[in-house]
Amino acid sequence: MLSRGLTGTFAIGLVLLGHGCTSVVDGSKEEFARSFTCPLDRVESHARSDLHAADFESKSRKTPPKDIAADPERLKIWEADRKRATDFDDSRDQIVEVRGCGHEVLYACHRFKSGNRFICSTKDYPAGVKSNW
Repeated sequence: MLSRGLTGTFAIGLVLLGHGCTSVVDGSKEEFARSFTCPLDRVESHARSDLHAADFESKSRKTPPKDIAADPERLKIWEADRKRATDFDDSRDQIVEVRGCGHEVLYACHRFKSGNRFICSTKDYPAGVKSNW
């Protein structure tokens, strides 16, 4: 079950520096262990390659507002912005499922271009998607 305490959290910083090449999956375990005061050896995590950052966009992000859709120039700008956001999300984002100590969280993690740094935010499961545990 997804922890309600973390569901609304906007971003959990997972900035990992200087520890070799930490995978997003391993880093998410470390962040989860800190967030829930849970021993690391009791935390499990795995990538959800079936989910993508775009799966978490709100319905309003998938279609333009009526006033923008009715204006060809504004619609062109809206579509270009949406394309840039999709390219950004798809390029280096990974969805990770983590559980331990009676809690379960779905993280959307973005790895930065340079260095061994990434940031994760908690997400609700999209409609029709269940836990893979």
